[in-house]
Amino acid sequence: MKDIINVKLSQYLVNEITQEQLNKWAIDMLHQMLKGDVFQLSILEVWGIITELAGAGDLEKELCDNLVQQFSDILSGKTQAAFSVAVQIPNRLVMKDLVHVKDILQKYMQKKTLSKIEIQKLKLVVKEKVCPVNTLSQMLKEQIIGLLKLGYDFDLEDSDMIFDLKSTLFIHYDIERALESELLSKIIQLLDCYNGEKCFFVNIRYEKGEGNISILP
Repeated sequence: MKDIINVKLSQYLVNEITQEQLNKWAIDMLHQMLKGDVFQLSILEVWGIITELAGAGDLEKELCDNLVQQFSDILSGKTQAAFSVAVQIPNRLVMKDLVHVKDILQKYMQKKTLSKIEIQKLKLVVKEKVCPVNTLSQMLKEQIIGLLKLGYDFDLEDSDMIFDLKSTLFIHYDIERALESELLSKIIQLLDCYNGEKCFFVNIRYEKGEGNISILP
């Protein structure tokens, strides 16, 4: 996807295509993205660039030239940049496999106990391998599983949820014990994003021509 965009930018910069042609191409590309799985990470990586190009049709020629040169420099690795996107996963793209996890964790936060069946359901989720991570949903799921593993040892045969952070840095033991509710709240926030119930933000940071995607629930 980045290579296709770079070709179009280069064509514009050497006057092979006009501003109007570049704008029409960007709008067509935007529509194609929206018809498919727009939450593929390869699409999200360039979403900020495509949306700006699609809205550049009415810019003064000099401003458009500067914008295209800026994007060309970003994709070729000459400059660093960051784009942010507000997101909510629509129902047609929502994965339904973790809906029960939110219910289980909310019950645990209230009662501090779970049935053996509920703990077994969490163990099955934690054992899933999210690989490769190609979509935003897979990225969210990987983070959810990672935080569950951070706070709880699901390899034990215990019938209770036992909070025990696996990895900490400069966190005093007394504070660590109080972090359970914060961890669970964060997991539930991510579940709300995953289940399409909550808006969240995606940040794409470009460095050396590569866009690194992170999620801000």
